[in-house]
Amino acid sequence: MVRAIWYVVHAMLLDAATATANDDKDGSKEAAVAVQQKGIVLLTIGVGAKFWQFDSRQEKENIDSLREFLPLRMAAIHFCHPPGFFHLVLPIIKMLAGPILGKVIYLQSGSFDDVLRVLEEDCGIPKEYIPVALGGGFSFDQIKWLEERQNAGL
Repeated sequence: MVRAIWYVVHAMLLDAATATANDDKDGSKEAAVAVQQKGIVLLTIGVGAKFWQFDSRQEKENIDSLREFLPLRMAAIHFCHPPGFFHLVLPIIKMLAGPILGKVIYLQSGSFDDVLRVLEEDCGIPKEYIPVALGGGFSFDQIKWLEERQNAGL
């Protein structure tokens, strides 16, 4: 799982830096740095999650990667529609995340309309960037994305 997260983060940074550098007339490294400085917003969907699926060791490895090893700034982590048990494990996740990363972890509960409204209005995330599963307009085909990257030699 950690390897998958590393791959996605590195692909995202590469894709974002390339797109930004292409927009930048001189294609400078400053464009790639700017992408990293802005940070990313992570939206997770907890509908249907079960307590037995929570692995504290795995979560620690994921958090350590995000916090210490990957050249990435987390602007926010939104746990949307968390299962009931999540309120029990959230303090553990925040403790593992540390004081800086722990401050950008948010729970978004309520109806799908309520969560969508909060993400759009309160958090400033445009609807087209919110996944369809949360009521937004962003649709993503993981298999197609991986095939395109593989065909491109990435």
